[in-house]
Amino acid sequence: MEIKKGDIKQDQADGISVKTLAEDLKLSVISGEQNLDGLIISSEVTKPGLELAGYYKNLTFDRIMIFGKNEISYLENISHDLRFMRLHELFLYHIPCIILTDSVKKFDDLIDVAQNFTIPVLYTDSQCNRFLVSLSNYLETKFAPKKIMHGTLLEIYNMGVLIRGESGTGKSETALELVRRGHCLVCDDVVTLRRIGNDIYGYSDPLLKYHIEVRGLGIIDVQALFGSAVTIQEKEVDIVIDLVPSSEQHKHHFDRLGLSFDCLDIMGVKLRKISVPVQEGRNISIIIEVAVMNERLKRQGHNSSQIFIDSLFKKMNPGHVSDIARIIPA
Repeated sequence: MEIKKGDIKQDQADGISVKTLAEDLKLSVISGEQNLDGLIISSEVTKPGLELAGYYKNLTFDRIMIFGKNEISYLENISHDLRFMRLHELFLYHIPCIILTDSVKKFDDLIDVAQNFTIPVLYTDSQCNRFLVSLSNYLETKFAPKKIMHGTLLEIYNMGVLIRGESGTGKSETALELVRRGHCLVCDDVVTLRRIGNDIYGYSDPLLKYHIEVRGLGIIDVQALFGSAVTIQEKEVDIVIDLVPSSEQHKHHFDRLGLSFDCLDIMGVKLRKISVPVQEGRNISIIIEVAVMNERLKRQGHNSSQIFIDSLFKKMNPGHVSDIARIIPA
């Protein structure tokens, strides 16, 4: 199934507020409470080193600035006037917020200069390097390329399965049956996708979280009906399954042997795509389960279709090696 205009759209996020950062990472606010609505627009973080000595050539604007015990120790050991000059020069670079780490909760000169520039000062008692890892992972996720796709995302046999299809193909009903069979729902109808590294992760929309619309029944709260064990907040997407209605099946070539390999490109990452024809009487839920199990086997090096073809070829052509793998990609 080709992606139609409107199926995928790029989300244009302006950034995240300092207040959101503080709440998500459980940071204390030391000063600048009135300026927490300022936006963080970069995933990069600065831990000043040479900058404190007056070297600013590679310093970039709009980055969060981290101060640990080493930075504070250096500032404490220079003169009062030089300290104010260095901090003043440093804070000219439009810093959205300053975070103190390593249990350095108070440093009056830094706080005073930050207040003059209306820069919020936050605090964590975490060790600096450990906090930097957590902060970098958080910002990488928040600023990762993001798209919105129409579909349903589930975890089936520990694999993330994105089910797509036109309205009326039974995506939601199929998802409900899969949940009833013990699999986990991430989201239905609106799937938020983020590229983190070379992987695609799917998240639910906060307003639609764990709800499914079933025609004739209305909105179903999956977590309330089946319990929290069948819902998860996010999942890496491993497979895309397109449900193809009967009216569109004449436009598709469905693999009868199971040797072809189709992919869907999402934000530069190629994901395995399987097209499943929807017909009356077919149990789509079971077909999807089998498709996922078969894909797991293939990733472990066991291709049932290839093994069958090779075995058949050997029966028909004793003493020869099958070259069908060079004709149809496995």
